[in-house]
Amino acid sequence: SDIYSLGATLYELLTGNPPFYQGDITYQIINETPKPIEGVSQQMNDVALKCLEKDLRKRFRTCEELKKVLNYDKIIIKKNEKISSSERPPIPGKIVSDQLIDMVFVKGGSFEMGRGKRFFSSNPEHSVTLDNFYIGKYEITQKQWKAVMGNNPSHFKGDDLPVENVSWNDVQEFLRKLNQITGKHYRLPTEAEWEYAARGGNKSRGYTYSGSDNLDDVAWYKRKTHTVGQKAPNELGIYDMSGNVWEWCSDWYGANYYSHSPETNPQGPTSGKYRVLRGGSWLNSVSICCVTVRNWEGSGYSDSIVGFRVVR
Repeated sequence: SDIYSLGATLYELLTGNPPFYQGDITYQIINETPKPIEGVSQQMNDVALKCLEKDLRKRFRTCEELKKVLNYDKIIIKKNEKISSSERPPIPGKIVSDQLIDMVFVKGGSFEMGRGKRFFSSNPEHSVTLDNFYIGKYEITQKQWKAVMGNNPSHFKGDDLPVENVSWNDVQEFLRKLNQITGKHYRLPTEAEWEYAARGGNKSRGYTYSGSDNLDDVAWYKRKTHTVGQKAPNELGIYDMSGNVWEWCSDWYGANYYSHSPETNPQGPTSGKYRVLRGGSWLNSVSICCVTVRNWEGSGYSDSIVGFRVVR
């Protein structure tokens, strides 16, 4: 009916997604109830969900009846207008402009992955070909994490510092909520995508670190984390891929994976005990921050040296 369609439109405006958009949608429309909407008043929740009632007798009978309730809801909001903006929960789908994720386009191509003479796990060097993708210009900051998750697990506090002390599992929950809010498909980079971007993609000049052969030019690797984007970027305009915090990748870690990984868009082993980390951190020595070095930890591991960036 028109009321149901109006409710579905209202629901999508408030959440960034239709009431049902994954799995067997027809079955869900007939048999399931949409999830409550986070970050809006109870009255607005009631309005949207009443429009989507399965039982026609429980829906609004006319648009005029719906209009009267919406006007009442405006009065309720007006009575609460003295509540400061910092006390109100963020509205899903509306991350303010200074919290949007700045992405860099990475043109697909081929490169030689690996090489670390001192590190067995980075051998053998092997050919990899990747499709186009976008990657975060910066590591995810604490401001961005708080806008999505409503908390800040970091040891070093600061809105523009990279979020850290987050496990691989924590990041999956962040991505789930971020995708629900934005309607996009953000994810962690594969290990191959991460290294290709860190090397400068098809603009690579073959640097040891991400953007330079001199680590001080491009990385923080002493004492603590620092505000993202303060050092020089690499050839693609991406910051802090060496140093600051280790960055989670989507892949399971496999010590011998490089010996038999597929050449095109490798995704990592199908199972494992550890997840891959890349880039080095504020705590590491110069040699650990080069673009080929691999690290690995369990999915539940978190520390002040560990953060991430996203791709889509």
